[in-house]
Amino acid sequence: MIEQGQGMIINISSLAGYNPIGSQTVYGSSKAAVNALSIALLDELYPHGIHVMNIAQEGLAIDSVNPSHKNSFNKFAHILEAAIKNNESELFLSPSKKFLMRLYKFIPEITTFKKRLKFSQNFAILKK
Repeated sequence: MIEQGQGMIINISSLAGYNPIGSQTVYGSSKAAVNALSIALLDELYPHGIHVMNIAQEGLAIDSVNPSHKNSFNKFAHILEAAIKNNESELFLSPSKKFLMRLYKFIPEITTFKKRLKFSQNFAILKK
């Protein structure tokens, strides 16, 4: 690709790489590594005309698995095509997830706040 002066690398990640949860430590860590790899590759290869896109999916329903999800893959294909045309480096399949993941980048404590609040409430009950 460097010799051609153009190209595209698409990495498949997960929202778990942006917002890991304790019960999926290994999975979330591996997806966070994919996110970091995508960022580093983009930085390294952009001057050579090579674009890197990271797709942060949260599960893609496939028709053969569940017929009620018919056309979800087609929707994904259209979203992906638009992201490629717009030269995006990150693709979230849901606008609300995109907002939450951007917020999490700046304030990572948001995701653990609810858990900490519940823990402190339970702890307060135990102290009584």
